Amino acid sequence: MDLKNILLQGTLQLSIRDLRALLSDKDDRTRLNRINNATFAYPDSVEESYEFFDVFIHLLLTIQPANSTYGEEQAKTIVVDALRMCINGLLKSHGLTWLLYFPLHFSVETWQALLANPDKTILVYLYGLVLALAKKPGLSLDQWAEGIVKFVRAGSGVITAHLWINLWDLDIRMQAHTKSVFMSALQQFFKVSQLERSMKEMLRIMSRSDTDCLVSGVDHQLGSALLRPSFNKDELTLALMAFEMEIQGKETLYLDVFCTFRTFRHAEATINRIPSKNPLSQNLLIPPPADSGARTSHLQAGFQSWIAKFASLLPFEFDLHLKELIKQRYPTETKTMLDLVLADWAVRDPYRLHMEMILDGLTELIQNSRYNARAAPFYAFIQLFGTAEEAQTHKEIYTPETGAAVDFSTKEIDTEDSSMTKGCCRILQKMAMHEVAKSWAGNCLSVASPTVVQSYVKWLIPQLNEELDPSNDKGGTRFSGCMRAALSNERVLALASYVVPVLLRDLSDQALAWLLRDLNVAKILVNYFNQGAQLQSQRLIRDILQHRSKLYMDTLLNFLRENMNDTSVDSETSRLWFKNHFLRSILSLASSDSAGSSVSSQIFRQILKTQGDYSWYFGTPCNKEATNAVDFNALHLAKSHDILPVRTIGLASMLREIAQLGEPERQEHLVNIWTGLWSSDGRKFTVPVSWVLQCIGLYDHAPVVAKLMIRRFINIGIESSELARKERPLAQERSFTQRMMDLMLLSDTPEADGLFGLYVQIYDRPSPAKESSKTEETEAIESIVRLMMELAEELKVELDQSATQKRAAAAKVQEEEKDGERARYLMTPAKSRKLKIAMARKQRRAKWERAKMAELGATVKSETIDKNIKALMVLCQRTLNWLLAILTASDQQSLCPAANQRLRSGVVKSLCLYESLRTLNSIVQKEDLKEDIRNTIATCLEILRQQDVRLFDKAKLILECR
Repeated sequence: MDLKNILLQGTLQLSIRDLRALLSDKDDRTRLNRINNATFAYPDSVEESYEFFDVFIHLLLTIQPANSTYGEEQAKTIVVDALRMCINGLLKSHGLTWLLYFPLHFSVETWQALLANPDKTILVYLYGLVLALAKKPGLSLDQWAEGIVKFVRAGSGVITAHLWINLWDLDIRMQAHTKSVFMSALQQFFKVSQLERSMKEMLRIMSRSDTDCLVSGVDHQLGSALLRPSFNKDELTLALMAFEMEIQGKETLYLDVFCTFRTFRHAEATINRIPSKNPLSQNLLIPPPADSGARTSHLQAGFQSWIAKFASLLPFEFDLHLKELIKQRYPTETKTMLDLVLADWAVRDPYRLHMEMILDGLTELIQNSRYNARAAPFYAFIQLFGTAEEAQTHKEIYTPETGAAVDFSTKEIDTEDSSMTKGCCRILQKMAMHEVAKSWAGNCLSVASPTVVQSYVKWLIPQLNEELDPSNDKGGTRFSGCMRAALSNERVLALASYVVPVLLRDLSDQALAWLLRDLNVAKILVNYFNQGAQLQSQRLIRDILQHRSKLYMDTLLNFLRENMNDTSVDSETSRLWFKNHFLRSILSLASSDSAGSSVSSQIFRQILKTQGDYSWYFGTPCNKEATNAVDFNALHLAKSHDILPVRTIGLASMLREIAQLGEPERQEHLVNIWTGLWSSDGRKFTVPVSWVLQCIGLYDHAPVVAKLMIRRFINIGIESSELARKERPLAQERSFTQRMMDLMLLSDTPEADGLFGLYVQIYDRPSPAKESSKTEETEAIESIVRLMMELAEELKVELDQSATQKRAAAAKVQEEEKDGERARYLMTPAKSRKLKIAMARKQRRAKWERAKMAELGATVKSETIDKNIKALMVLCQRTLNWLLAILTASDQQSLCPAANQRLRSGVVKSLCLYESLRTLNSIVQKEDLKEDIRNTIATCLEILRQQDVRLFDKAKLILECR
């Protein structure tokens, strides 16, 4: 819709001049825009109001909803709403009796438009308005009949039949004389409005007692406007007899009506004698040619022959032949071109009359006989759904001999505006109404194009929502069964990228909950979110975050957490779906929500505050680099120190996404929320300190606004430690400084030496909450030295245990060799008594079993020791790298060089450090790590030699001690 139409829509009143202008304008989009939510400038006089209404109805009938850019259903809704609004306005101006006479003022062009329009919604609506007036007390039935009989001019056999039967019934119940008014109108307009076809259709409905036609064509749409419940078959027969009696003896008065009735009676008598050959099968009972080109030519010729037959036969004659064709010919194992033409005719349904008739006939066949996908005509329908690629793939399976000799790959069935695509969708919808067609529908879906599959699922969703609505007291499981069958279909699962966006946008909360209860049905969601990030999925998540409830999103996220292909908290791929599809949209929308009430803002706060959500989404590694991550949990060191994952946790992904938001205001908004969630009054943390430490460890990867937040967190940590020392001087809990040292020395913190510089800068800065920085410095030095000692000691213990295990294994091998020698000795001829042999075998068996159990335990223990040694080596490497970086760093770029010098001096003057370095140097065999140990020793000694020669000599003695 262009800007001009948006501005004008609903603001200007439509006058009769505007309506005429729109009538001459052939652009349906412009017309729909103007009538959508429009107001009308109604004429003051009654006569002019009828002219106004006539032009308006003519305008609505010229709109083609099927070709509208709005989509067919929305365009129809706009048209019907505009019609209702216009009629309501006219009734307010001129009263209810205005409805009696508007049919008298319709122009010939309007009646012709009602006749030509295949969609009878407007016609039935107008007819229902006038029909309902008959229930008004005190109304003159003669005046009412004069108006309503004009609807015969619309040329609708169903409306004409419905009108006649109602007039016949009224005359009986009310002792009225409206039938003669009907006859006069029918004769008057017979030639002017070309009523022969509609009259024959009316007669056919009554002669065949086709109550279904009246119910589906009129009664279902009118509802409360009906004068009485639907007529039964006997009443239709009586109404036909009354029609015949009404024209008897009045042949000259109703000449055209009489002649048509006599022709109809003669045709009925002829058709009742079923012909030996059905005209619709003429020239089509031949096997489908193997050549695709020849097959297409035959198909087109057959389709055109049916077009010609429909034009030459009366509608009910064509329908009768079609029904008889289905009953007499099918099902059969013989494949002919007739099968292909029937399928093509049903899908295209050129007159919107026969698809349902064909499907009803075929489902009736399935009820009476076993369904076979290879039998005619079912194979033709299945093949018709296939895309060009699938037709080639199934070439060896579907052949003229085995089941589907149709190559529809030349047809463009996968385009949105294709008649084939729309036809396939309508057929699936019809199949959904028949339980017996379930297997047939499944076969069709298995080869359907993405557009057809998507359209079918989109059609099912409103039906499913209504079926599962708690306020729906009708019950039933028809559409839930159809949806379950569709989403369990392998073809539909493969098209998850087409189907899932439709599901998540349109399913109600109840329908989503139903879907997620069955993993076989919900597997399509797993398939979709297992894919990598795509622009389509980003748009989808933004849409549902903006338009669905928090409960809806929680239900979806919880399901994905528990049911994705990988749900292990230790796996790097178990949370990629969240990072790839959800994280960016959540942050983007939450950063733009100043009120903080949106679903995105609520989720953002929840995952940063709730223990389970933070640990899952942000607190554990979720990157492929963490695939071979070392397990530190079994170490004794891990019981008293924080060894946190930092570099590859989900929190790192979130910081990168925040940095990509671009606008500083949006970044700041998120960071302010974050700060408020994790701290209180800027004095203490409201979440576990380990979360804060992980965030601090990502300082180097954080955007500027997040760096400021991390600085505040460090300051809060230092001040809270100072406060805790004052209030609880004897408390055994570890201080923030000690945990910061663990973060920088033991965790995989990126640029840990730079973070240490930031930490020194913050604690060295004067603050009212801190008495001095000496306490922090002393604690930091003690933490570094103590950590080195504990690390060296535990590594030594593990290496000793490993050596002991190896010696025990070697001794066991020697023992087994000795046992073998004894066995050979027992089996020598001199010692080969049976009793000794049996006893020796039992002893060896028992000893072998004990050895196996011991070996299994030793293997498990050995593997644990090896893992622990590997983990300790990694921690040694991290600690030495950090220590070397700190000891060799230049003070020229530092903001607090004096504090850095005091720290370096304190570390190198601690003689316990040299004991741990000596231990490491003696037990580590890995060359690169040993080189780092030597470099660390040399650097420490050089600094110590320059500062204190006495301590330098003592350190050398410690290092040289064996």
